[in-house]
Amino acid sequence: MTHRLRRIVERMVHRISPVWWANLGRCSDLLARRLPMQSPPIVLVAFPRSGSSWLGRLLAYADNACYLREPITQARRRWHPDVQYAVTDVGLGQAPTHYARYADRAFAGCPAFSYATVRDPGDWALHHRATRRVLIKEVNPFAVGWMRKRYAPTVIHLVRHPVAVAQSMYRRGWTSQTLRAYVSPERLAESPIDPGGVGDHLVE
Repeated sequence: MTHRLRRIVERMVHRISPVWWANLGRCSDLLARRLPMQSPPIVLVAFPRSGSSWLGRLLAYADNACYLREPITQARRRWHPDVQYAVTDVGLGQAPTHYARYADRAFAGCPAFSYATVRDPGDWALHHRATRRVLIKEVNPFAVGWMRKRYAPTVIHLVRHPVAVAQSMYRRGWTSQTLRAYVSPERLAESPIDPGGVGDHLVE
């Protein structure tokens, strides 16, 4: 009974944003659109275990940054557990409906996500929006082309040596999906990446 109650409480907590105005449903989306943030938005993308969490937190110290940590990935993992990694979702210029819904909300600067994604609630005060820019950290670089077409963000693509990424995943026990699933010819054909147009900045 205790375990079941804990799961119920966890689900309730993950439905609540630590930012009060982001818990108003469609009214929250309307507020975000009526009070736009500075543009373009910034998206930091990298494969998992590449150091993007560290870099995201570092960039979030900027006075005009409003940081969202993996708003799409974390929401999908919570509410769509049957779907695998975000890097495998987007191909041929398309995105699943739920993926686009979470992305639209994040890029509009609507922090309607749980505390795991919204790390600094105080940054999201409505009267600050005109002077701040949304900074999104995600682990789905195969979706960059789709994001650029839909939101025209400034892209920071963080690249870590693949051996270090593989070693980090192994140490964490993330071995259920092999690295071949990320880099196989079939996967690249589904989600082609233009190396010359991935981002405006490259951090190695």
